[in-house]
Amino acid sequence: MCRTTDILVKQSVASRVVVLHGEGDVFGVRVPLGHIDIYPNGIGYFPRRKLQPGCESKICSHMYPFILFMEALIEGVMIPATKCESWAKFRQGDCNFQNTINIGLIYPANAKGLYFCMTQPNPPFTYMEHGLRYKARRPEKPSENNHIKY
Repeated sequence: MCRTTDILVKQSVASRVVVLHGEGDVFGVRVPLGHIDIYPNGIGYFPRRKLQPGCESKICSHMYPFILFMEALIEGVMIPATKCESWAKFRQGDCNFQNTINIGLIYPANAKGLYFCMTQPNPPFTYMEHGLRYKARRPEKPSENNHIKY
C-alpha cells in the first residue's frame, strides 16, 4: 500500500532540496521538507483554507509554484523570497529583508530555512516588475520624541 510518507520529498535525496509550497491542505503539505522551503503568499504554511492569487481551486494553488518557477526560468523574472521565522512575522515586516533569494535554479550556498514572498494574481507575478519593494519594518508609532514627517 502506498502511504503519503512514501512519496514526500526528503532532504536526504540531494545535497540541496528546494521546496516551493503552493497548497497545504489537499495536494501539498504544510511542513517544511527541504533545505529551503518557499511559501508564496504564505499559502500552504498555515492551516487556513486559502487559495493562491488568481486561483479558484486547490489544484490551481498546488500548480501555482510550478508557474512561478517557469516564469522565473523562461521569462527571467526575479521573484524574491525573504527568509523569515513565520508568515505572520513576514506580514508584519519583522524579518531581515537583506536575506532574500530569488526563485529559480541557483541559490546561495548559505541559504537555508523558511522563505516567504508575495506575488500578483497574473503575470508578471513578481511585484518587482511593478517597481515595488518589500518594506523592512513598519514605522513605529509616533511619540513625543519621535514625530513622523510627511
